Amino acid sequence: MKKLFYETEEFLKEKVEKIESEILALTDDGSACCVSDDKGAYLAKLIEERKDTLDALFQATPNEVMRMDKLNDQLKAITRQMHERVAIVNEDAAKIFVDGNFEVEGRLNYNPNAAGAILQMENDDYFGSNFAKIHQVIDMLFIQGYLPIKCADYIRASDLVNDFDNGNWETAYEDWQPQADKLKYINICFAIHSLNTYHPYSIPDILRMNNFDITVTVKQVATM
Repeated sequence: MKKLFYETEEFLKEKVEKIESEILALTDDGSACCVSDDKGAYLAKLIEERKDTLDALFQATPNEVMRMDKLNDQLKAITRQMHERVAIVNEDAAKIFVDGNFEVEGRLNYNPNAAGAILQMENDDYFGSNFAKIHQVIDMLFIQGYLPIKCADYIRASDLVNDFDNGNWETAYEDWQPQADKLKYINICFAIHSLNTYHPYSIPDILRMNNFDITVTVKQVATM
């Protein structure tokens, strides 16, 4: 994420403050449980602008790189657990749905509403973001359908990776992502790639995420 020539650090910080002030003003200081269609669409636009601005401010300090490594390892382990649980539930479901008309799905979710969900970092003041409140607003917009794809990763039993350890489920930190020269050596798990690419989360947002869970569901598939 390259800054434009006029986007100084001061300009970007002021932009974050302005965007977040408007977001919180429109959502009862981040506590709103629902918004109108017009307001929801506008909030989604502001959230995307905030993401781009925070990514432009991101510097990949040594502590941030260390945190990325740690979070990546954590999410790799959780992804493995998701695959294992889906496989177990799939075996159990096969004993119940003997006709095979079922589908098992696993989802890796970020939950910003639990205690300790947002990790405090030493450079929080540098970004000037109210990460906790904004993440709650993002979650509300997901629930209402104004933002797509709530889960960080998703797997069907039919798509399970048999050779999990060969890294086929990993991806690369892309050149277009912020501070790629400092982070592209990391074989990031798909969850991190998804959160930054397909979700309205900046890299600074993702580094502060500290509460993930797995859900596995069985759906009966109707046949014609």
